[in-house]
Amino acid sequence: MSARICGKRLNGTLPELLKSLESHEHLKLDSNVRDLLLVEFYGNLRLYVSFFQPSFKLLRKHREARKLKKTYVKPATPCDRLLAHPDAQNNVTDSLCKQRARLDTIVLLHQIRLAQSALVSLNLPGTVTEVKSGITNSISF
Repeated sequence: MSARICGKRLNGTLPELLKSLESHEHLKLDSNVRDLLLVEFYGNLRLYVSFFQPSFKLLRKHREARKLKKTYVKPATPCDRLLAHPDAQNNVTDSLCKQRARLDTIVLLHQIRLAQSALVSLNLPGTVTEVKSGITNSISF
């Protein structure tokens, strides 16, 4: 059993972890810098997950004797699910298609990793005092 938290699980608990570290005086952060980094980090993470990270969705569960059988829908991104939905409005689907065409997975992953490393470096000597917004700051969901 490893004592390390995997990056996927850490992403959801990052704000609570930072608050806890600050309250126990293990970490001293400028609140403006912390907030800007978290906004940048979660904005890019949300775009990456919504447009490029496919996930399984449970379709149904049924019991056969003592076994519970689960049937899943083919993995798809949340964006793909919305585009495939019959009730989706044309203006929404058009804007999603345009936004997906503007996004680049490599750039998003790079910006997520930069924000993660900036958050880690906040506790090191010579802390980050200025946060430059990323390339995708003009893209809104």
